[in-house]
Amino acid sequence: KTELNANRPMYYEGVGNSSGHAFICDGYDNNDLFHFNWGWGGAYDGYFLVNNLNPGGTGTGGGSGSFNSNQKIVKGIQPPQSAQTYNMNLYDNVTLSSTSINYGQAFDVSTNIHNNGSNNFSGDYCAAILDNNNSFIDYVEIKTPIVYNKALWETSGHWEHYRENMFLVESSDSQPMGVKAMNCPGHMLVFASEVRSYRDLPLRFHEQTPLHRNEASGVLAGLIRVRQFAQDDAHCFVTEDQIGEEVARLLRLVERVYGDFDLTPVLRLSTRPAEFLGERAQWDHAEAQLKEALADVGLPYTVDEGDGAFYGPKVDVDVTDAIGRRWQCATIQLDYQLPRRFDLKYIGADNAEHCPVVIHRAILGSFERFVALLIEHYAGALPMWLAPVQAIVLPIADRHTEYAETVRTQLIEAGLRVEIDARQEKIGYKIREAQLQKIPYMLIAGDREISDGTVAVRSRAGGDQGSRPLDEFRDAAVNEVRHRKGAATRN
Repeated sequence: KTELNANRPMYYEGVGNSSGHAFICDGYDNNDLFHFNWGWGGAYDGYFLVNNLNPGGTGTGGGSGSFNSNQKIVKGIQPPQSAQTYNMNLYDNVTLSSTSINYGQAFDVSTNIHNNGSNNFSGDYCAAILDNNNSFIDYVEIKTPIVYNKALWETSGHWEHYRENMFLVESSDSQPMGVKAMNCPGHMLVFASEVRSYRDLPLRFHEQTPLHRNEASGVLAGLIRVRQFAQDDAHCFVTEDQIGEEVARLLRLVERVYGDFDLTPVLRLSTRPAEFLGERAQWDHAEAQLKEALADVGLPYTVDEGDGAFYGPKVDVDVTDAIGRRWQCATIQLDYQLPRRFDLKYIGADNAEHCPVVIHRAILGSFERFVALLIEHYAGALPMWLAPVQAIVLPIADRHTEYAETVRTQLIEAGLRVEIDARQEKIGYKIREAQLQKIPYMLIAGDREISDGTVAVRSRAGGDQGSRPLDEFRDAAVNEVRHRKGAATRN
C-alpha cells in the first residue's frame, strides 16, 4: 500500500499450473481488494484479494486461477512527470530500399520510432547519416581532372587574373591547358550537371586531389610553401538566406578544430582588391555579411583592406610558426561571381530559377603546411593523440620479446599505434632512441613485468612512472587519446 499511496504502480508476474502471466497492480479499495490490470482467464481490470501477491478468486471481476510459482515483483515505478521531455527510440532496425546506391540516386530509409515520453509528439523527425568515425556525412566527396582547358579557366576568370601562377601545357592538338591550381571551376561544372532544387541546398562538394601552383623559387620554403599540395578543399552552394548560418557554422568549425590542435587562429577579413569581378555594391553586401557572421560567432578579427580574392571577400585564418612568422591556413571565401559566370541555377520555392551563392572553404588549408606548423608548434613532440607512434615496447633481452609482442598486440587491439624495438641493444640505448623520436610512452618488459603481468612505464614528458598493470596502462592511454589530453604539452 505504501507504493500505491505514493502513486507508484507495481509490476507482478507469476506462473500457475499451466501458464504464466504478468499483471500491473495500480490501486486498492476500502475492502482491501487490490486492482489488477491485464488479468488472465476473465480477470481483466478487477479487484482481487492478494495472497503472497496472487490474485485470489473472491474479488469482483471473476477469475480464480493463482499464479503462485516463480513470482517476481518490481516496485518503485515512477509515474510520468509533466516536465518530461520527448525520448524517441528506434523500435526497429533501419532498412534501406537499396544497398547499392550511386551518387545522385534516390533511396528510401524506413524504421519505426517508439515514443518513451509521457506526452504526445507533434513535430518533425530528422535523420542523419554517419561515417565509420561517427561523424556526420554532410559533404559529397568528388574528384575532378588535374588539367582543365583554357576555355574553362577563361569562364572562371582565372586565365585573366591567375594565369601567371599556373603551370600551362598544350594538348596533343595544340589546345592550351592549365594544370589545376584550384578546384573551383570543376565544382561549378558538377553543380551544373543536374537540375537543382532549393531543397538540395546547402550542397557541399569536397575534394582533396593534388593542386599545382607556379610559385617563384624565392618564396618556396620546405613544406610551408610548395608547388604541389593537397588541401581539404570544399565549395558550399547556398541560397542568399543561408549565407549567415553557413559562414557561422564554418567559423565555429575553425574554432573547434584549431582548439583541438592547441593552435590560436588569427582571423583576417580580406576585402575587395584593386582587380575584381562584379559590382561594388555586391562586394559591399558580401563583406557586410561576413562581418555579421564574425560578430555572431564572437571571434576577434582584423580587416586586411584589398587582399580579397578577385571573385569575393574572404576570412583568412593565420597561424604563427616557431620563429614568429604568420602563415595562412584556413580560408572562408564568399563568392557571388563564379556562379553567375557559370550560369548556375536552382529552382526556388517559387518555382522560379535563382542563382546560388558559393562559399569556398578550407579548414586546415594545405596539409603539407599544416603538418609543418604542427611539428614546429610542438617542437616535434606531438601530443599522444597525434603522435605517429604512441608507445614503443622495449624488451630488455631476447627472452622478453615474446611478452613484449603480447603487450604490443593488446595495445594495438585497443586502437593504439604501438611498435616494438627488439634489437639486441642495451635498454638504455633503446630508451634514448625512443626519446629522440619523441615517442610519448616507452614500455619496458623484463622478468619482473612478465611475472606480474605489468609494464614499466616511462613517459616522454615525466620520465619513470614505475610498473603498472598492462590493462591499467591500456585504459589510461585510450582515455588520453579519446579526450585528446595533453595537447598543450611540448616537452
